[in-house]
Amino acid sequence: MKKRDHYRLLSWALLIALPLWLSNCTKETNRPAVVPGSIEGSWKIASMTVNPAVETNYFGKIDDFYQLLVNLGAESCLQELTFTFDSNGTASALNPISCQEGDDSIDGKERIDEINEITPIADEAQWSMKGNKLTIIESDGSVETYDTVVHGNTVTLSSQKDIEGVNGDMVQTTMTMVLTRT
Repeated sequence: MKKRDHYRLLSWALLIALPLWLSNCTKETNRPAVVPGSIEGSWKIASMTVNPAVETNYFGKIDDFYQLLVNLGAESCLQELTFTFDSNGTASALNPISCQEGDDSIDGKERIDEINEITPIADEAQWSMKGNKLTIIESDGSVETYDTVVHGNTVTLSSQKDIEGVNGDMVQTTMTMVLTRT
């Protein structure tokens, strides 16, 4: 009988202690908290388009830069590249090794080394949002401003870019990038 009371007491102690133990378990993460309707958080590229399409020597008319980069072998780079906008106004790009490797020859299988030229953040930056305008100041002092629409787990960034056309003339385009929250 006495042995049975010990088991009963142990069972009650575990029943009371278990919720306390579990409530103290936290999952450590370096990711910033998700703020609904805000650009704060971590994002990956879902698409990159240009309008109007740009005529090129090697690839004809291009309007889908994301698909072009995939065709050139940059798919893993695009899938791994992560942009983080912290609440303190700093922004960074996780530039994986797959984005840092590649050759410079144009052979249809190449990955573009200069992906940073067409992405919002090359490395470390400062960011601010006024209305729907996102301003990013890179560590080298260069400034980019994007029209920004945040909708659920996607953000759309658009900006005017001059891109060199096939004849060497500059074509004014709207570059649009859609990012998804990670």
